[in-house]
Amino acid sequence: MIRCRAGVFSLACWPGGSAEHDLRCAFRNDGSAGPGGHRRRVRALREEGPGLVSVRLTVPLQARAGEGGGGTDWSVTGGAGHDGMSLLGFLQYLWERAGLTVAPQGERRRWADCHRVLQDVVSRVAISGGAAGEGCYVVPPFDVSAPDRHRAAFARFIDGLGDREGMSRRRLLLGAVRSWSDTPYGQRLDLRHHPVPVFVSHAVGARLRRGAPSVFARARPTGSEQVVVAAVTRSDAGNLSVVAAAVMLTGCGFVPADSSHEVVMADALYGAGREFYKPLRYDGSEDTLPDFVLTDTDPPTAVEVWGMGEQEQYALRRDRKRQLYRLRRTPLIEWDPGDRLPDLTRR
Repeated sequence: MIRCRAGVFSLACWPGGSAEHDLRCAFRNDGSAGPGGHRRRVRALREEGPGLVSVRLTVPLQARAGEGGGGTDWSVTGGAGHDGMSLLGFLQYLWERAGLTVAPQGERRRWADCHRVLQDVVSRVAISGGAAGEGCYVVPPFDVSAPDRHRAAFARFIDGLGDREGMSRRRLLLGAVRSWSDTPYGQRLDLRHHPVPVFVSHAVGARLRRGAPSVFARARPTGSEQVVVAAVTRSDAGNLSVVAAAVMLTGCGFVPADSSHEVVMADALYGAGREFYKPLRYDGSEDTLPDFVLTDTDPPTAVEVWGMGEQEQYALRRDRKRQLYRLRRTPLIEWDPGDRLPDLTRR
């Protein structure tokens, strides 16, 4: 991979060496993005200087006034004719670069811990042509002793949003979900640690649920969280409204999970004192990507949470993955949610 800095071209990664980069490095690739997903990710990322990266999103942060999200599901697709990163891909990119895909050791990670590392990453990312650190507001933890501490920063964030000079301007809001409640026009989204509600139309809400049904399952394990990144603008009434969004399910210490069963497994691995991380697909797909990887074994151990075994196509993919693990001599821990959890203690 080639980078250009101050007109000088150099290697960003030695061939075959990208998996050795730090988890927070924009040019790390251990295969988590999957074929196609990583290529799209690389095209959507550009190094602008030491520690600075620009990201091109598929969702437009400026549009002609009166144009909404349209019929395109900007949260999970690239969109026809677009070569950028979806909101879900961007959320996963931030999570991985901040080191939040790695399970915490010791005390469980809190939102205050997430905010600190996410804010550090966001401060060095320029989004869709904007200045570094200005395109995304990461909700800070509420401070009882100083409840108005972040009011000025949020006021700067929303300044300029809405319709001006024939253009609708949007920015990204990132936080942990506290609740969803119905309104006559859609839903009200309240974020943890944040007093200002965000409003979601029926159309945007339907696309969110259609794109991530497991995230919105009625029964979620205790301790699981929903994390959202939303492209927001201001309505004529001054309310924040969502143009497009992506929601990610997390479990133990805000480690991402693709289903409630994965949340159960992540919590069990954490309880057993295991060291592990969650590989992320970004905008690609990869059948052989494990659900989790244990890093306290040599070689690392794949962890698979099987589901939908009664579906023929899923069963075929499951059998193919098992065969690949055997061929690659990759240790494997398996769990069918219909059975008891396996012994997860380190041997």
